[in-house]
Amino acid sequence: MHCCNLFLGDGTGVGKGRTIAAVILHNYNEGRQKALFISSGSILLTALEKDLSKIGYPAKVLTLETYSPIVATRGVLFVTYSSLCARSKDGDTRYNQIKNWLGKNFDGVVSDIIYILLTHDSIHFLLKYLFRISNMDIAKILYS
Repeated sequence: MHCCNLFLGDGTGVGKGRTIAAVILHNYNEGRQKALFISSGSILLTALEKDLSKIGYPAKVLTLETYSPIVATRGVLFVTYSSLCARSKDGDTRYNQIKNWLGKNFDGVVSDIIYILLTHDSIHFLLKYLFRISNMDIAKILYS
């Protein structure tokens, strides 16, 4: 089953963050309790937490602190584009850490900032690969 994706092309201050939060909450309430939020930088972490809190999202916003497996079974995983390429001294990658947490049949929400994808070919390749490996053709992708 394939699903449609959504592009939010509004300007600054229109409410894209709150819209993304609402889509994440709706999917959470429908049983899809994992979401991935990919951002150009950590500055949007506080805004995401605020938007999710304001609409009553019950799970945590997760960040990647170590390279160990993510133990949370639900929540929004906040990552930056640079973290998708990160590698530990032991060779572990953030990419694999994220892929393993999402699981093979991830059907939740992936949200990102599209202009970064358009300018970073290596990140775009990694995301396409992540989607294919994780069977993410059933995920709901929200570009903003």
